[in-house]
Amino acid sequence: MCVLSAARALEAQADTVHATRGLWIAGSLGAAGTRSLIYEGEPSVGVGLDLQRGPWLASVRRQAVGVGLGTFELRALSLLGGRATESRGVWYSSLAIGVSGVEERLCTAGCGLLSDTDTPRTLGPAQWGIGVVLAGDAALRFGHVGGAGFGLTGYANLNTAKSFAGVGLELLVGRWR
Repeated sequence: MCVLSAARALEAQADTVHATRGLWIAGSLGAAGTRSLIYEGEPSVGVGLDLQRGPWLASVRRQAVGVGLGTFELRALSLLGGRATESRGVWYSSLAIGVSGVEERLCTAGCGLLSDTDTPRTLGPAQWGIGVVLAGDAALRFGHVGGAGFGLTGYANLNTAKSFAGVGLELLVGRWR
C-alpha cells in the first residue's frame, strides 16, 4: 500500500515538472468592426501578456480600435481566463473569456484617412462601458523553451459602450514550454 502511494506521489510530481509553463507577450495588427468589417470597419492594434500553467491560460489584453484613422476610437482593457494547448510542438491554440472595460470616443471633426488635412482631428466626450470579451488564438511558436512565433487572433467584445469584433495577425515573443 505504501509503495502504491509513493508511486502515485512520484507520478504526480513528474506531471507537475513536465507541465506546460509559459509567459509571453503578443502584439497584433488587424481590423475590427461594430456591425461588420465593411460597415464601420476600423484598423485595430492589440498587446497582451499571457501566462500558461498546464492547460490553463490567464491573459491581460489592451485593444485599440480606430487608432486615429476612423470615425470612432475604442480602447479596451480585458482580463481573460481559458484553456490552451499543451503540445510540445510548434502548433498552439487557445480560447478564453473574461471581463473588459471600454472607452469609446466619436470623431467630431477631421475624421477618416482622407479627411481635410486643414481640419485637426477632434474627438467627442468619452463614453465608458463594461462587458464580456471572448478571444481565440492560433499560432506557430518556434523555439524549444522560448522564442518567437506568429499566428492569428480573433475577438468579440460585447459591452455597454460599443460592442466590436475583429481579427488580427499576431506576433509572439516569450517562454512557452
